[in-house]
Amino acid sequence: MSSAEQYQLYANAAPDQSGHDVILHTLDTWRSHTNQDGVSRKLFFGSGNFTGTESLWNGTPLIFGTRHPKTLLTQDLKKALKESDGRVVGSFTGAEIVQNGTARFTGSFQFTDSEVRTLHNNGELQFSSGFIADVDGDGRLVGKVKPDHILIFKKSKDGLQPQDGGATFLNARSQTMDSEELKGHFTRLMEAIKGLTPANGPAPILNASNSNMTEELNKQVTLLNAQVETLTGQIAEKDTAIAELNTKVQAFEDEKKQAEAQAQEDAWQNIKTNVLPPGLTATPELEKERVPRVYGDELNRLSPFFRQVKSSPCVWG
Repeated sequence: MSSAEQYQLYANAAPDQSGHDVILHTLDTWRSHTNQDGVSRKLFFGSGNFTGTESLWNGTPLIFGTRHPKTLLTQDLKKALKESDGRVVGSFTGAEIVQNGTARFTGSFQFTDSEVRTLHNNGELQFSSGFIADVDGDGRLVGKVKPDHILIFKKSKDGLQPQDGGATFLNARSQTMDSEELKGHFTRLMEAIKGLTPANGPAPILNASNSNMTEELNKQVTLLNAQVETLTGQIAEKDTAIAELNTKVQAFEDEKKQAEAQAQEDAWQNIKTNVLPPGLTATPELEKERVPRVYGDELNRLSPFFRQVKSSPCVWG
């Protein structure tokens, strides 16, 4: 079986009964991009580069791995999976370009792998697309993109990250990110907003069509501000939950101390009543006279007895 036939076989594998909606890319936006050789530059993903390619994206394999392969899946599936240290775990369906608000490329992930389904349900997944495209000298994509694969990988604070800040799951992310992860994503969004200035765009583009570039930047800022507002609310909710949990823990500790103190008191009363001979311990009146101490409560209880013995006649046989 050829790589192309294997590619289609994986793409047509039995999917989930319900997909997992995603924003694969935000469009008509500039973003920082670092290639596999470590070279960074600004790239512009135009909606025109993706319009008309929806049918090509439908069926694109999802790879669960640790890195993008350098080899195209359509050329050599086995080699590509080895390079990504991964396996095919589903396909992309329902490709659609949404133009209202900020343009975005959306769709659904259909998982065929139980481990990946579990990771998704636990909010532990991120993703990054892999496609073929030409880029001009200014950083704009040229012509129509050709999809190859979508990499699915586990979240990591210090590891691989999506290069498109707008790429996200639409039905799981808000339920699973912990406070540190939220704050990290918040920081990345703020850095992205700071980078959306004319000075950071390619000079020839700005000089040629400053008004168009300003409109593009405004769209990006609007989208990122909405994401920042959402993340800020999620962080506040997490902080509130943590504070409530700390209060419950403190209340539990207080109750535990009270229970331990009461258990000690009950044990002592049992010893006085059922174990020690009458007259060996202090009378209730003498116990009231004892001086409270931080330590040595048991000695405190006996000290009136020692005073009583000292003042009483002793008979030695």
